Amino acid sequence: MTFLYIILAVNAVTWLTMYLIIFKTPLLDVDEGDE
Repeated sequence: MTFLYIILAVNAVTWLTMYLIIFKTPLLDVDEGDE
């Protein structure tokens, strides 16, 4: 059971990092010229 939680935690951190890299970086560019 503990091993499952470890995998889940690592998976969540990975997705969060990917989300920040993919969405936050272009958001700074779009924010300047979109509005």
